[in-house]
Order: sequence, then structure tokens, then C-alpha cells
Amino acid sequence: MLALKALEQQYAGKVKCVFIDPPYNTGSAFTHYDDGVEHSLWLSLMRDRLEAIRTLLAEDGSYELDFVVECVNHYLLIKPKRADQISSDEVKLKARAANRWYGYANEHAKNHGNKLWFYLLIPHDAIVLGRSLNNLKAEYSGKIEKV
Repeated sequence: MLALKALEQQYAGKVKCVFIDPPYNTGSAFTHYDDGVEHSLWLSLMRDRLEAIRTLLAEDGSYELDFVVECVNHYLLIKPKRADQISSDEVKLKARAANRWYGYANEHAKNHGNKLWFYLLIPHDAIVLGRSLNNLKAEYSGKIEKV
């Protein structure tokens, strides 16, 4: 978070694209990274970083991020978007493509005894302190056709 804040003075409003791939309870040790945080705390930490990133973006800039979370019985691909972007044609098209891919991936997983995948397209403001991944999955899994 300190690094993002340090970039604001020089780069606020100038960055065209941001892609982040944050670690999440990988079981590996990282310098300056707590590798065993509760889901809701991790999500709120990410929300704060996404808000900081937003200040760096140029008016025509974008950030594309996906969080892949391996759970005991399944995988979650979490795709947060601004609430006003979720109904855009581009986002709906990408969500339908993801849904199609996950259909194929899950068919393969079922045939080979692997974990299933779930795609969660969620408004970024749904990531709040105290919200669990299971809660997000229950609310947003399977809504792809409805977006």
C-alpha cells in the first residue's frame, strides 16, 4: 500500500493500464506479506489497493484483474468490476465467454475427478469487510447469463 501511495504524486491520472496478480494464502512465505489472512480481511485489503490504483489511472485507463482462489472443493475466478461497468456490452461478452470456457473446464474436471471452477463477476463495492468468499460465491455464481 505504501508503494501505491508513493506513486500518486508523480503518476496520478497518468497510468493507462494496471494488471495485478496478488498472492492469496499460497502456503509460501513472502517478504512483507501475511500468508494466512481470513478471506474477508484479504478482500478488504484488496479493496483499499484497488481504490488507490484508481487514483493512478488516466481517464481512458483501465485495470484488469482476476483473482483465482483455490478452495478445498473448487476454484473461484473473481472478476471485480465497477458497478457501472457490469452491464456494458464488453463485460457481458467476456462473462459469456468465461461461462462457456468454465463449462468445458468443468466437464473435463468432472470426468477426471478434479475441482470445479466458478466465475464470479461482482461489483467492486460488494467487497466489504466481513464478507466471505462463500458469501460472494452464493450471491454471484451463476449470474453470468443474467448480466
